[in-house]
Amino acid sequence: MKCIVLDSSALFHLRDVHTLLSLGDKFYTTNFVISEVKDSRTIAVLDILSLNIVEINLKEIEYFRRKYGLSRNLSNADVSIVILALKLKNECSELQVITDDLELAKVLKRFNINVQRVFFRKRFSRM
Repeated sequence: MKCIVLDSSALFHLRDVHTLLSLGDKFYTTNFVISEVKDSRTIAVLDILSLNIVEINLKEIEYFRRKYGLSRNLSNADVSIVILALKLKNECSELQVITDDLELAKVLKRFNINVQRVFFRKRFSRM
């Protein structure tokens, strides 16, 4: 099963839902990411993708920050994406996180999680 985890930045910058649908079998995000979604276009994308929303609690996030010494520059939504990706890593034959957040991408790479970029400024394209 090919699993795709979506960060809020991926949802906001997503240009072609049909291309995204061809990348995976199941799509995931977290309650922290969903709380950042406000516009009607992005809400429509959530419906099209039949997104699986996984609940991550604040205690998990704080524990994870302490355990791995994660920067406060990462939002709770970013940390929730890392936690979700690690939870799915053994369930999925292929796993990738789609984001345009450079700091999040660096942390995901640290945990050997594939990152697909929606948009990075040109100077960051060589990750």
